[in-house]
Amino acid sequence: MKVKYLAALSFSIAIYTVKAQELPLFKGLQQQLSASPTASALGTYGGIELKKSTGGIAKSIPLFQLKQGAISYNPTIEYYSTGVRVNDWGGRLGIGWNENFTAVIHRTIRSVPDEYATQRLTTPVYQLVQNPTSANYQTVSTIEAHGNLINGVGSFDGEYDLFSYNIFGISGQFIIVNNQAVLLNHQEKIKIDVLSTTPTHTFRITDNRGFKYYFQTEIEYTCMGIDEYVTTSLPTAWFLNKIESPYNDELNFNYMSVSYACKTNFIQNFSFKDGEEIGDDYDYCIDDLYHTYGNSYEVSRRYTQTKCLTSVIGADIKLTFGYISRADLVGDKLLSTITLYDGQDNVVSNVDFDYYTYTATTQPEGVLYEGDDLYSWNFGDIKTRYFLKNVTFPVAGSKDKEYSFSYVNPQNLPHRFSFSQDEGGYYNGVSNTWFIPQARVEEYVAQHPTLWNFPYSFTGNREPNYNASKAGILYQITYPTGGTDEIGYSPNTYIDSENEESYFPGLRVSQVISNSVTSPTSTKTYHYYNFTKQGNQIVVGDVISSNTVDRGNAFVKSVSTRRFISVECEGGGGGWEGSISTCVNITYHTFSSNSRFDLNAFQGNPIAYACVTEEQGNAFMASMFDVSVDMLGWVAYGDESFLNPKENTAWKNGLEVYRYYGTKNGYSNYILKEQTWDYENTNTLITENCCVFKKYEGTGYCGGLLTYEPYTIISYNLWNNWYKLSSFSETLYDENSQNPVASTTNYYYDNVAHTLLTREETTDSKGNAIKKINKYPLDINTGNYASMVSLFMHNYPVEQISLINNQVINSSLVTYKSGGGSYVPDKVYSLETTSPLSSFTYFNGTTKDSHYNTTPEIDFNTYDSKGNILQKTGKEGIVTSYLWDSNGSFPMAKVVNATYSQISSQDGKICTYNSETLYNSLNSLVPGAVTTTYSYKPIVGMSSQTDPNGTTTYYEYDSFNRLRLIKDEDGNIVKRYSYNYADL
Repeated sequence: MKVKYLAALSFSIAIYTVKAQELPLFKGLQQQLSASPTASALGTYGGIELKKSTGGIAKSIPLFQLKQGAISYNPTIEYYSTGVRVNDWGGRLGIGWNENFTAVIHRTIRSVPDEYATQRLTTPVYQLVQNPTSANYQTVSTIEAHGNLINGVGSFDGEYDLFSYNIFGISGQFIIVNNQAVLLNHQEKIKIDVLSTTPTHTFRITDNRGFKYYFQTEIEYTCMGIDEYVTTSLPTAWFLNKIESPYNDELNFNYMSVSYACKTNFIQNFSFKDGEEIGDDYDYCIDDLYHTYGNSYEVSRRYTQTKCLTSVIGADIKLTFGYISRADLVGDKLLSTITLYDGQDNVVSNVDFDYYTYTATTQPEGVLYEGDDLYSWNFGDIKTRYFLKNVTFPVAGSKDKEYSFSYVNPQNLPHRFSFSQDEGGYYNGVSNTWFIPQARVEEYVAQHPTLWNFPYSFTGNREPNYNASKAGILYQITYPTGGTDEIGYSPNTYIDSENEESYFPGLRVSQVISNSVTSPTSTKTYHYYNFTKQGNQIVVGDVISSNTVDRGNAFVKSVSTRRFISVECEGGGGGWEGSISTCVNITYHTFSSNSRFDLNAFQGNPIAYACVTEEQGNAFMASMFDVSVDMLGWVAYGDESFLNPKENTAWKNGLEVYRYYGTKNGYSNYILKEQTWDYENTNTLITENCCVFKKYEGTGYCGGLLTYEPYTIISYNLWNNWYKLSSFSETLYDENSQNPVASTTNYYYDNVAHTLLTREETTDSKGNAIKKINKYPLDINTGNYASMVSLFMHNYPVEQISLINNQVINSSLVTYKSGGGSYVPDKVYSLETTSPLSSFTYFNGTTKDSHYNTTPEIDFNTYDSKGNILQKTGKEGIVTSYLWDSNGSFPMAKVVNATYSQISSQDGKICTYNSETLYNSLNSLVPGAVTTTYSYKPIVGMSSQTDPNGTTTYYEYDSFNRLRLIKDEDGNIVKRYSYNYADL
């Protein structure tokens, strides 16, 4: 809030702005239409050095830290990887890197696009299955048939599309029911308004501080198909147009349109039939076993019309984004430069991006040349890859500041559709003729002896290869100061069916070596084996702590049925004579090169580790994580499909639950501090979705017409999850790992309407019960506070009370009033008492407890239209007034013992206005006042400050816009700041 920052203004030069706080089934394999790779990349968010539960390296590099009034805008780039998948196209920063420059809503279309759905399932799925009436049979067949419609008009939709949002780190999912957004998670309390539904949806998202994010006109459209485009162009992503603060600040986002077509995947399917039916090349009159099989392949395509961010503009700042062409996604772009301007269109700084370009030398497999569609490929697009090489901050007159990046043998990666992949899609260096995993076929055939004659020539070696899979992953970052981080990797491993530790697709970080030009080299190593706490020690075992998605053989499915045959046999050749009318057993086996499940169930990875130990020297930090996975849908009828949707049940996945700090002594790990986090979840069923898959055409089967025999029916629920931290425990030991002192804090969220923390309760080492209570506008919900609620201004604490043993020892109250185009602090009160209070009256919007002081600590008298404080009065009656720059972003003067009306003639200067000149003008208006004035270098920071004695101090900044020198009025250096790479 403004109150907090203004109090620091007089002594902190760092503060220079002050504000308040599957589409249709294609050839038997359903695909879900989702946002393009570049739009989907915006839904990821990194920023830590290691995503420990997945073993993946994550690095965030901030480019700018900007403010437009109350709006903070901090564009960053982020790297995250557990290895480069062969078919990874990369976003607009190349392979592995993503930008956090704008916000996006993207959706996955399930069955019928929502905007074309005219009818929804109202009968519970279990009732459909238990009662195969004519009407229910029609419902099932209609859901399946309409899920295959190309245009989707007038369709019966059994599934809601899934919308996902990411707003600069605030992320979640929702569906749209009756034109209303329904959240699937709300630990981040937001409000989503569907502003329109035709010709497509548009949205406004409001966070719990009342900041609004508009997604209206910048929309991505995508169509997909196999071998040809068969879908209409449908909206799959919405990009941020504008941010509005409650105080009339705006930040606008502008885009250019780009479009590109690409072939996104190659899929091989092999079908093997055990048993015969009419139409096969088989003589039913001869009792002989005969199998039929067929090999097929298909290519999925995508045509995308999407957006590239070109500028972000506010009253005080402007960022422009420049791009270059790329040869892999022809028509799309790679980011080449960002230029930062101030409010007067002066260039402040810019950032340049350079890339390595690698062209695969492997030749496409022969099958890729077959057929009219495949033969016409331009193989350049699937052979070309880009990796971010440098991020450069040009510095006039001196050496540029630069981040540079090195990768492990990216030139070794084959073309994107290469068959040289393990089952996770990582490069394995094996030259395969075909793509179906041989190991999975062998595993399946061992369980089905009738398939003894399976033609293995149609399979390939899809086993992981650690050395090959490292190709393309980041292994070194060189910082602008010359320091480096070097990352080492080891292969993912798991416990196989024979209880042995075996290789698994992908990589995990094993070591990070940091080399500084000013400090000794530091090395962190990471281990992923199970550990237990035994007494005051951590005992590390020899069993890997990995969890994988155990869902059976993910590359094979089978469908069994009984089909009716009726033939006349004339005998001869040892065959039958007479009529044959009977039901025969038929089993269809389908083997695919692609997994039928989403195996990347752990934050986009196929594996997660429950235990991770970080060691540096003789110190260690050991963490335990939750590695649960989402439940699969319930197969209500039939055989499991090639696509089985998931329920959003794994809300705890990736959360840390235990952490231990300590020291190593030989093979012993002694604990110095332990921490425990407990979570609880409140879930509410939102809807039951139903998807139906047809296994084969329903003619000639046994069992009568009103049966679901040809279908697989799957039900899966969508839940609203509200998970929250319920308690935090910490135990501290002495330096000898003895004499533990424990404390536990319990957290309560008593108002589900705002989901904010309302109570903290702790018992200290002396047995005292310590309690903190927070009250927010929604807890009061009358008068001005009800008006704040209507603007979704929830996260503004009004009253905060501290108690010991249920007696009040301290409390503060901030009242609010209308002002600045919104609601702003009015008065601040503090508790006056000499002893704890056993009775206390909570503020109800008008009446406060009698023990609050009568005179407020601060009375905020006047605000401007941007919510900036112009005048306040302290408890002793001292008036302090403030002047702001012409855009209302920078405080230009603080004047004690003067009213705003006395100095208002000097308000509204440009932010670069000379602080000494402004001081002299104010001193002539109110010579008895205590005056401090400021001048700014736009976007960068304060450039000068003139104190009440008329003495001016000057501030200079380096090429990264960090404070470098403080000089007195004679130009003498008072203080110098130096930075090493760890601070970048």
